[in-house]
Amino acid sequence: MMGVPQAVQNLKLCWAFRGYQQRVTDCITPTTEREFYLKDDEQTNTVVITLASGDGKVCKVSNPSGRESVVLAIDHKLIDNRKERDRI
Repeated sequence: MMGVPQAVQNLKLCWAFRGYQQRVTDCITPTTEREFYLKDDEQTNTVVITLASGDGKVCKVSNPSGRESVVLAIDHKLIDNRKERDRI
């Protein structure tokens, strides 16, 4: 698995959600696949990357250059999880 790109770590979004139990950087999935699909994972209620379209609703992503793409899935990880991190 790739690390979180520095540019993403520097996002103001990371600062906006400071203090939350879940970190923004834990919601990031980087990939260099040239073609992949995004779908809703019914178990976690978040967006995940898959390489096969399969059944159900998916969003096809074309990345012809193979450059690093970053999926930020904060739904049901940050938005629904507003517990403060322990600050001890």
